[in-house]
Amino acid sequence: MDDMALLREYAIHDSEAAFETLVSRRVNFVYSAALRQVRNPDLAQEVTQAVFIILARKAGKIPDQAILTGWLFKTTRFAALAQVRAARRRQRQENEVQMQAELQRAIPSAADETWEQMSPLLDEALAALGDTDRQAVLLRFFENKSLAEIGNILGAGEDTARKRVSRALEKLHRFFNRRGVSLTTAILAGTISANSIQAAPAVLAKSVAALALAKGATAGASTLPLVQGALKIMAWTKAKTALAASVSLLLTGGTATLLFLHYQDPLVSGKRAIARHQAAPIDLTAYYSTPASFFDQITAFPAWKSAPRGFEVFDRVPLQIGGQMCLWSTRANSAGLLFPEQFLNIEVNQKFETLYVYHGAFFASPNKTPVCAVVLRYTDGSSVTNQLLYGVDMLDWNYKRGRTGFAPTGPNSQLAWVGGTATPGKKEPLRFCLTAIENPHPDLEVATIDLFSCKNRTAAVIMAMTAGKSGLMKRN
Repeated sequence: MDDMALLREYAIHDSEAAFETLVSRRVNFVYSAALRQVRNPDLAQEVTQAVFIILARKAGKIPDQAILTGWLFKTTRFAALAQVRAARRRQRQENEVQMQAELQRAIPSAADETWEQMSPLLDEALAALGDTDRQAVLLRFFENKSLAEIGNILGAGEDTARKRVSRALEKLHRFFNRRGVSLTTAILAGTISANSIQAAPAVLAKSVAALALAKGATAGASTLPLVQGALKIMAWTKAKTALAASVSLLLTGGTATLLFLHYQDPLVSGKRAIARHQAAPIDLTAYYSTPASFFDQITAFPAWKSAPRGFEVFDRVPLQIGGQMCLWSTRANSAGLLFPEQFLNIEVNQKFETLYVYHGAFFASPNKTPVCAVVLRYTDGSSVTNQLLYGVDMLDWNYKRGRTGFAPTGPNSQLAWVGGTATPGKKEPLRFCLTAIENPHPDLEVATIDLFSCKNRTAAVIMAMTAGKSGLMKRN
């Protein structure tokens, strides 16, 4: 029986034998994908367990026309992401000063130098492909299917499958090339084929099957939160897809219901603005060095308890504020705040006219000092760099009313929010700014965004980014 037949046998007849067969058939695929992403064999086993527990729970809900390899790839991606987030949270708790947490790499790759360069980026590269292109690559290089077989599975001919695989390889080539891994498509294809599937530990298939058949009831304390985290990411991804479809229908003259979102402008009492869905927040959840829940824990600065979080609308720009990405600065470093110098590969994968950035900052600098560089990287390999300047775009979030430089002076920036309870003994509540960065190539798809510290006195803090149409924000 094929994968879906085994899954149906389990879903309908509760056949443990069918599920165990399915696990033994696909455990190496899932474990290999997990290991590439979490870089630790023990954590990879936890991710593998979580994926098959989710598969057992959702067995009856997966449509018959689904290709299970693609479903397993996505679910492994979600579970690995949840594992990485959990690891970051643990590391933050162990070292409060170290606000930027990274998952420690416990083992080096056993493959050659090319695979060592590719492996940490491969799953991100695959995730950036469209569903059909990704499925073609998985079938060709992970399952060793012939082009004719791929065509049949995808409902196309052999020639179409060949073109799709070739096109997907070109996209992967561009992805790796932008990240400094220069490979021909032939070497890329050969390296993936030779290294993509690694044998899982011998006992993993049996333990995974037993845990999954019990729907996770006997799973360890670290595995169940991982399952829940992956399910939350899956739900959020599905919701984003549905929202994007609704927005697309709205903008193309469809008949979907227009949602009106109102907000209270804290700068002008009683003023209300309507957010029209001409822009969509970029999901920064995986990149925040500090979650928004940390705002309530900053007891020395009570103003933070009233700081905006969650979904907010400033002017007509919708924002999803989930935390902070704090960048390194000389002043922060000397104060023991060990922020990273950069945030790389923030996934966008869309065309837009303007990038709206909601931000604050630690510590002041002289006017017009470069604080943060925002790099738009396009799918054709080109890039554009924009700088946020102190005083022009970005300001220290603690302020004193009446002090010179209360608002940014640049034509593309404005105060977005001012408020909060003053710090005891001081008159310094909070302020956050919003900057509109015009995209010079709106006809090109932006693949990713990178953020870099300009290594001056001020530490930039990015809290939300939204991509959309121009003109949603008032200009100074």
